[in-house]
Amino acid sequence: MQPYGGINVDGTVAEVAGLRIAGLGGCVRYRPGPNQYSQRQYAWKARRLVRKARRAFGRDSGIDILLTHAPPFGLGDEQDRPHVGVHALHRVLAELQPRWHLHGHIHPYGVARPDRQVGRTTIRNVVPWKIMEIEPASTISTEHRTVLSG
Repeated sequence: MQPYGGINVDGTVAEVAGLRIAGLGGCVRYRPGPNQYSQRQYAWKARRLVRKARRAFGRDSGIDILLTHAPPFGLGDEQDRPHVGVHALHRVLAELQPRWHLHGHIHPYGVARPDRQVGRTTIRNVVPWKIMEIEPASTISTEHRTVLSG
């Protein structure tokens, strides 16, 4: 079931208000329960997402935003088992080259977390929430601005 007024992009891609968005939910398995995957399972999900994005937007067009629950391994994750990052997200970043990678899962409890940069991608932890104005790469104009909030 989708949230009212939202689009579930877990494992898929969408174009919303001129923004090309791809998403992957879940985190690395640390106990029994839903939405947790082994690194191998997550790699499979990541490969499927890259194929879907290429079919939808073309091989060289890229995406504006990658939304994930967990961060990439070594880029904003933690060393404890529940908060380890996802190895496969490095491949997604390299192949789709989003302008923004927005993730949660890591709760900094009042400690500011800096953005990280990988190529052209800015990686941001949006916990507890952020308001951002993002302009689509394909059409930079005030009539296509989109505001995301959490």
